[in-house]
Amino acid sequence: MLASPISANLSVRLPPANAVASMLGELIGRAVTAKVVPAKPMVPGTQAVGAYFGECESLRVVVCCDLAVGGSLGAALVMVPAARVDECVKEKCLDEILTENLYEVFNVLAAVFPQNGAPRVIFRSLYCANVPGEVKAVLAKPLGRLDLEIDIAGYRSGRLAILAAGRT
Repeated sequence: MLASPISANLSVRLPPANAVASMLGELIGRAVTAKVVPAKPMVPGTQAVGAYFGECESLRVVVCCDLAVGGSLGAALVMVPAARVDECVKEKCLDEILTENLYEVFNVLAAVFPQNGAPRVIFRSLYCANVPGEVKAVLAKPLGRLDLEIDIAGYRSGRLAILAAGRT
């Protein structure tokens, strides 16, 4: 198993892939695997982006996923049929239900970050459009990153990237 990329100068530690898969699987009640893959830029307008802040209100982590895995996580949370995810991917937009559910998934995902004495982060915002400049800057040039291929039993697979914004 590949170790997750961790930089000693980051106050937020990037979690190992298996911790991400385990947390997501426990949350949605399905088998989830996460495989470390090479970094690849997401195509604007085909992703969901979550922003996590430190206790001093500074941006610490950005999580970005393609609509296939974002929709699948949102759908699997409440057992929405996979066909609905396919429709949203085709339309290049998650519907309201899947967006609300993905918000909850990203909120719970915050628990994978405070490890090895690293400070806690708090999920604040989910963007499917109109990503703020501060978040775009992290997407363009993160201080650290972990890129994963996420596979969800019964749903579409896709990419999820965890990007470190740096110190507070």
